[in-house]
Amino acid sequence: MIDPINIIMLLAFGVISLFAYNKFISKRKRIIENGVDVRGIIFQYDNISLSDDDINYPVIRFVTKDGVWITEKADVGLSANLLREGQKVSVTYNKENPKEFIYKTNFDFSLLVYLFLAGGIICLAIGLWFAYKYLMS
Repeated sequence: MIDPINIIMLLAFGVISLFAYNKFISKRKRIIENGVDVRGIIFQYDNISLSDDDINYPVIRFVTKDGVWITEKADVGLSANLLREGQKVSVTYNKENPKEFIYKTNFDFSLLVYLFLAGGIICLAIGLWFAYKYLMS
């Protein structure tokens, strides 16, 4: 029989994953609907160490339609092997807040957010199934 703590952890992970998916998708949708498209480059990488792993966040540099230079760290961290410094990317920025942007390359890394959706649904389903079994025993 599964422990109630594990059931709660599965349910919590499912809810957190679905929340992260919703937050990312709503921001992306808002920027795409009201955004301005420009070209930018991968300026450098900011490395953040979490225990034994490093997460690389690309710093994107671009010029707004108003001629303002923006150099900001992206929200999504990647392997530095996938994109190199100096590589050109498409940038869509929020015209009211240009520091809020998304970037696109040949491969749309934002599609990986659907893993949060799938993982959240799977964890919730398994957690609910185990909770049902636990309560019925």
